[in-house]
Amino acid sequence: MVNYMKSVPGYVWIITLVCYILLIPTEIFVPWPEKQLAWTITLIPCFFFSYQFGLMGGFSISLLTLTLNSLWLCEEFLRDYLQYSRVIEASGLSIATFGFAIGTSVLSEKLHEKRKYAERLAYEDTLTGLYSRLFLYQQIDRYVKQTERKNITFALLFLDIDDFKLINDTYGHDTGDSVLRNVAQRLEESIHVEHITARLGGDEFAVVLTVADMETAELEASRILNRISLPIELDGVIMTVSCSIGISMFPKDGSDVKELFQKSDLAMYSAKHNDKNGFRFYQEGMRSELLDSKFLEQRMRQAFEKNQFVLYYQPQAEMATKKVIGFEALLRWHDPEEGFILPSSFIPTAERTGLIIRLGKWVLNEACRQCKDWQTFYGSNIRISVNVSVIQFLDPAFVSQVREALEKCGLAPSSLELEITESISMLHEESCLRKLDEIKSLGVRLSLDDFGTGFSSLGCLVKYAVDAIKIDKSFTQSIQSNYKNAFILESVLSLAHLLDLEVIAEGVETEMQYSFYLGLSCDFFQGYYQAPPLSAAESSEWLRKNMALNRNLETGGLLDEKR
Repeated sequence: MVNYMKSVPGYVWIITLVCYILLIPTEIFVPWPEKQLAWTITLIPCFFFSYQFGLMGGFSISLLTLTLNSLWLCEEFLRDYLQYSRVIEASGLSIATFGFAIGTSVLSEKLHEKRKYAERLAYEDTLTGLYSRLFLYQQIDRYVKQTERKNITFALLFLDIDDFKLINDTYGHDTGDSVLRNVAQRLEESIHVEHITARLGGDEFAVVLTVADMETAELEASRILNRISLPIELDGVIMTVSCSIGISMFPKDGSDVKELFQKSDLAMYSAKHNDKNGFRFYQEGMRSELLDSKFLEQRMRQAFEKNQFVLYYQPQAEMATKKVIGFEALLRWHDPEEGFILPSSFIPTAERTGLIIRLGKWVLNEACRQCKDWQTFYGSNIRISVNVSVIQFLDPAFVSQVREALEKCGLAPSSLELEITESISMLHEESCLRKLDEIKSLGVRLSLDDFGTGFSSLGCLVKYAVDAIKIDKSFTQSIQSNYKNAFILESVLSLAHLLDLEVIAEGVETEMQYSFYLGLSCDFFQGYYQAPPLSAAESSEWLRKNMALNRNLETGGLLDEKR
């Protein structure tokens, strides 16, 4: 008790006693953490009044003081005091003895517990159990001071989960919280115990590699990416989560906490902008690179409002007859100053910013409308293929948008083919299957685009109810230079036909490539050998000529038979 009282500063004794006499809450004048000790001082006179003037008189004065203090968030101490009073009456102990014992030991222990709880709230993330942002900042500051003396380098890894908003929107925030806990656990399992892992908030995490050079940081970042990208099963739903990592090194990239976080944050956004599920070290010029990205985003939004986005169409034809069976809709950006901008230059930014959902909806409506116009003039056998972004596919309103696009122009569902990629299935497998079933129930065709570029293509053929596969143009272009690819293509076509799937060869540009696919009984093809991407007006004219040519060929054949 004596040691406890000695720990109280003198001014706290004076302020507390004055406040007690004037019935003023001590929290107004006593700062944290001394105000906790002031409670002990306040209770001692309470028990003194009880001893001198009887239990009821002391109780009345004590109750009034404690009630005022409770207005300043101290109601739990009032409950404690009232409980102590009842214990006093039942125990028959001396009021003074009991009061001093409780006021110095039990209450001291309670205050200590409250202080430890407050520290835990400040230093630990309640959702994941990792360290908090505050704790990490303090530790980095300590490392900075230590390493300045010892000439040691360390690395700061800034992690952000890719497309986490889509997980929340698709499955709900409870599932999102489960994903965060899972990622936190995998982070702790990925790194050595001497390093520090923290959750900064939302879907952002950080790792401090306490003693590390760039090579060590690169190895740790790769290990983290591989560990986090393993499939997760939550409530029967299997999904794959990825993250982007930015890395800053001390002292090369910064001399304090703030600068290190700014540099690692820039590097993380650069990794996310270039290619998700990767990492990048901070480099000079990243700030201007991201500013260019922001400027591009603003330009894209303005371009959408000014109708600068247009659709071009590349014909798809039967392999044997070269008769057109449909078109693939291809998005182009026609800038008045720069001319045509290819999708590879702006689609990544559109996906990162969510603008792809708005663009994708417009593409879907415009492509369906154009296809219906062609059918009106050239027959109902024409179909249209539309590429679907992963972000667009995972939008909860996507199936409704497909239905509305068909109903708006009166296009038959079988005339629309949606091209998906394997990356869709790698994100959220169970949700992907359900959504594909919904699309198929509309009567819409599905094709697997860029077939052969992923690692699970053959499995996708069995798993997903697609109607066709599209051989990626990289395979087509390597037929002559890589004989192994030619054997692979032969096997793929045989398997696809066994599964009753149509095969469309992309990127056919030469007579040799066309003859190769023709010899393998490929169903359809598209590429510059037939026609380049064309504007809507050019496509209509090309379609008219192609159909006229095929009618002439059919008529000529009939005449030959009659002769």
